[in-house]
Amino acid sequence: MTNGGNHNEMNVHSLESSNDNVPDSLDIKKVRKPRGKRMSKLSESQIKINHVLSEKKRRELVRSIYDDLVDVVPDLTEKESRSEMIIYLKTINYLKWLYKRNAYLRSELIKNIKIRKMASK
Repeated sequence: MTNGGNHNEMNVHSLESSNDNVPDSLDIKKVRKPRGKRMSKLSESQIKINHVLSEKKRRELVRSIYDDLVDVVPDLTEKESRSEMIIYLKTINYLKWLYKRNAYLRSELIKNIKIRKMASK
């Protein structure tokens, strides 16, 4: 019986010492109790109205961003149908063209700088 008691004590001590080496990130975190449903100070109809208004505001913002793209991307006109897919595709094509044009102009600039350096020698 004494051996059994010592054996149990050793297990307890070995468990305690092994927990000392566990990083904080692996510690077991306390589980929070779920909160009860919050009582809103707004009526159901006011909540619905707020939702509708915020959704309308979001749609207007998205529409405004599409309008900005139509103003900036040369291939987009206000007269043509402005589906999201058309706007995305034409914007992507324009950005690719700008990137290639930028690379071309940079290479031309480097050529001109080299020519000027050669001419000044």
